[in-house]
Amino acid sequence: MFLSEKQIEQSIRKLDDVNPFFGSVFLSFKEIGLPVRDSWFIIHFPSLQMKLGENLKKAEAESVTRIIKRLKLNDETYIRGRRSWLEPCIMGKYDIDYLEENAPFLACELRRQNIADIHHAIWEDFKKYPQNY
Repeated sequence: MFLSEKQIEQSIRKLDDVNPFFGSVFLSFKEIGLPVRDSWFIIHFPSLQMKLGENLKKAEAESVTRIIKRLKLNDETYIRGRRSWLEPCIMGKYDIDYLEENAPFLACELRRQNIADIHHAIWEDFKKYPQNY
């Protein structure tokens, strides 16, 4: 699994702060036992778009696609939100541990994809064109 139970709970709380509907939807999935698994979602870097997890069965891939579309997880608002957490970390204003506490799914994906190092080549464009959140 890509996320621990603690990380899911932290993410839900953070999402509720940003958009109560978004966090509540995932909490609702969990409460009624819908089979949403941690490994269903990944973040594509550097686009910051939510994508399908790896090795999903056809039905799971269809569910994830519907969730991403229904919740508009790749709308500009959410991408800007992910970038607003990521960019200060990449710019060295805080470290991955801070990101782990405040945006755990983002931190988890950085670690899982082995790109948490702020000197990784993938972050050059972030450094050239900061959004100054």
